[in-house]
Amino acid sequence: MLQEQNNHRILRYLAVFVFFVFGGLVLRNTSDFQASLFPTKQAPPYDGLALPVQKVPNWISLSSDKWVLDYSVIPADKLMSLPTYDPTQLKIPYEQLSLTKEPDRIARNAKITFSTPYMGNYKLDGVEYAGSHLAVDIKIPRGTPIFAIGNGIVVKVSTLNVGFGNHIVIQHDQFPAVNDPNMKVTYYSSYSHLGSVLVSEGDVVTRGQQLGLSGSSGEATTPHLHFQIDNDQAPWHPYWPFTYADAHAAGLDFNSAVNAGLGKDKALATTINPLVYVQKYLTSAPVVNAPVSVPVTPAPTPAPETASTSPAPTPTPSPTPAVQVTPLTSLHGASDQVATSSNTPLPPPEAPKAAKLKIVTDATFVVGVDEKIKVEAIDDKGSIAANYNPPSGVSVLVGLGGAQIRKNYLLAQDFKSGVAETVITPTAPQGLRLQAIDGTISGESEIMQSILFTDVGLTDPYYKAVKFLKDSKVIDGYKDGTYKPNAVVSRVEALKLILKGLALKIQKVGRLPFKDVSLTQWYADYIATGFNMSVIAGYKDRSFKPAQTVNRAEFLKMVLKAMNVTPDQKVETEFFMDVPRGSWYAPYVQYAVQHGLIDVAGDSFGPEEGMTRKEVAELIYRVVVLQISGAQKYTGDLTVTAEKANQYFGL
Repeated sequence: MLQEQNNHRILRYLAVFVFFVFGGLVLRNTSDFQASLFPTKQAPPYDGLALPVQKVPNWISLSSDKWVLDYSVIPADKLMSLPTYDPTQLKIPYEQLSLTKEPDRIARNAKITFSTPYMGNYKLDGVEYAGSHLAVDIKIPRGTPIFAIGNGIVVKVSTLNVGFGNHIVIQHDQFPAVNDPNMKVTYYSSYSHLGSVLVSEGDVVTRGQQLGLSGSSGEATTPHLHFQIDNDQAPWHPYWPFTYADAHAAGLDFNSAVNAGLGKDKALATTINPLVYVQKYLTSAPVVNAPVSVPVTPAPTPAPETASTSPAPTPTPSPTPAVQVTPLTSLHGASDQVATSSNTPLPPPEAPKAAKLKIVTDATFVVGVDEKIKVEAIDDKGSIAANYNPPSGVSVLVGLGGAQIRKNYLLAQDFKSGVAETVITPTAPQGLRLQAIDGTISGESEIMQSILFTDVGLTDPYYKAVKFLKDSKVIDGYKDGTYKPNAVVSRVEALKLILKGLALKIQKVGRLPFKDVSLTQWYADYIATGFNMSVIAGYKDRSFKPAQTVNRAEFLKMVLKAMNVTPDQKVETEFFMDVPRGSWYAPYVQYAVQHGLIDVAGDSFGPEEGMTRKEVAELIYRVVVLQISGAQKYTGDLTVTAEKANQYFGL
């Protein structure tokens, strides 16, 4: 039987050799092939993921001469948990990162650790999709422990002096897809350039089990882990997207071929971003650091198998009093034995540990407005883990949309009874999702939706006008995210909105004709422009009264003057009971009604009433739509495109 297996193995390698010689197979893996195509064992079911590397040096705390030390001699206080893989952080140029600010120091460590990102190049710029390197290179010292990311079967162990060097491939069946946790797929994780290997082909391995130690075998200039995940579309594992012949035909050497993105389409079709995947499904559940084999067909009397080469220790009988032995089922079906006795006090139960992180928001946001969020540590019962103590801090990241995070790295002291707070400033109107990762557990927020202002709803009749003017950068809100639609507007605020709404050029202050306006005030240029364009005239005592509330009659006159409109002074119809035909503002009201700038609803116009912010927005919006469209009268179905609006406002 053994001879027959050896013969099959020889024939298989001969076939592979012929394939390499005549097919010019993958350049980094040309002397080896997947040895176990049909696993005869079954791995335990998926139960979450673990990081391939647990601890790495805090590189910026080490002097350069210490960077070459082996893992075993680096002081424990100079080690840290594997940094969060954050593509946004990795692409920040080193020259933009200080050496003293903690967020910048964290970013520097991440950039050093993840020397080549997924689909990156060898230019050390940290930019994803800038090349065809279909894995993540993790810089680590020689002798760093390497762990399996999840339960699976070792389908390949190869020791080479070229290509991937010493490497391991694990097949993971029925794992959640990277973009859909409900879809089950097969992935192949690979760990390359190892210094030593602790598993064999055919072994069943479990999440977090040590596979070997890092090194620089194969085509590697320094110790690092080439960490890759292939899908089942890859023809071999680890996959590589081009051959030496492909590179030569393109006039490139190996490095320049990667930098040029040679084979990029193939790489994207056959691999996934390995660390994004692992971080997404990280679990804090305990891991079993010894491989466990589970037979495909259970024997009549099942017994747990182990790949350990050392016999299991024989339990030592306990002294009197008599002890009752209670079997407990372990995580993967093996049987442990726990001694208990009525005379032996049990240890106090441990406080529940954090099983996940949760980000709490109010579900909405206003672009540019600070928003307070909470990060909660949740135990396996769904309660807040008040004793939560993150091992190396918690990274808060943007998973979807855009936002600036005031404090994106939360330390243990930031958590009070299991809860920490930080502040975000959303930068884009798209849906926003935040993530929190502490290296062992993670969590994310619900998708937050962008709203215009916290006090302006979709059903408000002035919503369209407020949105249009906000998008056109004519109006803005307050720091708390409100618009205050019912607040009255001052004379100077009204002038500013009219000039901006009509896209009129603001003139620099030459002189100010009003005794109550100073050159140092923020609105001096607006008042000078309005005066020079005859939009405003002031009062007889040479005052302007900028803080005084503008009434409806005054505002309407200012708008029409800014439009360079001279209304017909002959008023034949009284549209409102409180607008006599002989009043100075009657011609302005008549023009506004005839051109749809104001609606006739009821018999009152309220010329002396203060103009509210929602009324200002609606009137200016109607004027702008008429200006852009060239129509003579505004109606509710009259609109303009965003492109034309941007041209009008010079955006």
